[in-house]
Amino acid sequence: MTLVREIVKDAAIGVGVAETPEGLSVIHNPGCAAAIWRRDPLASFQSWIDGLRPEQLPKARVILRPEAVRDAVVELCEASGIPAGLERDRLVDDVAALAAIFYGFDAIKMVAAAFGRCGDKCLPQVPH
Repeated sequence: MTLVREIVKDAAIGVGVAETPEGLSVIHNPGCAAAIWRRDPLASFQSWIDGLRPEQLPKARVILRPEAVRDAVVELCEASGIPAGLERDRLVDDVAALAAIFYGFDAIKMVAAAFGRCGDKCLPQVPH
């Protein structure tokens, strides 16, 4: 058996990296403060989100029940001026799915959902 471990350059101490949704459970490891799910978005989604103006990218932090995340993200997109369509629906579905994944880890009653900006990129997050 060969174990190959990839070194993630510039990763902060206490940040776990997951390749699958189940791998996000790394958040429960001692000393782990955050988990990053490394994945490649669909090319059509990446093109769509790259085409949004930076000021259209949502920036917000809310605490709510997991089942309310979907509606909250729709409202946030509408308030930010993101047009309705297939790719916005994918964004909404993705954030709602992340909330459901974290909800499943602990049977928590509330989640903190956040959208942040890094330059001109939108970073949806569901902190644990």
